[in-house]
Amino acid sequence: MWNRLKMVPKRLKEARESSGLTQAELSSIVGVEGKNPSSLISSYEVGRSQPPYNLVVRIAKALRYPVPYFYTEEDDVAFLIVKLYQNRNDPDKNSDFDAVRKLDSVKAELELAIKVIKDISELSGRFTKTHR
Repeated sequence: MWNRLKMVPKRLKEARESSGLTQAELSSIVGVEGKNPSSLISSYEVGRSQPPYNLVVRIAKALRYPVPYFYTEEDDVAFLIVKLYQNRNDPDKNSDFDAVRKLDSVKAELELAIKVIKDISELSGRFTKTHR
């Protein structure tokens, strides 16, 4: 676990720099507050302190990186994770594109079914209460 946490500083700096942002710009985008927010980002990048997981998630979204990238030990695996993430919606670069779209469709149908079941359950409960 400790080795994975060591990767966050390195990956954070790489992702920020490749996105062309300064520490101050990143801290503003992700809502880091305090007297000197960019020094907090700096302390994360040099490993003086560890960013909380929810901040890593916000940074990942802001920089358009997958969260696992920040915790991956091997550089080549981290690179592959980023490439896979970046190409996930490109049918020419993602051989699983159609399968992913189908899963997204099934997920949407399941979410709708769950909502319908909850609505039916709620109506059933109301009906039972009024017809006792």
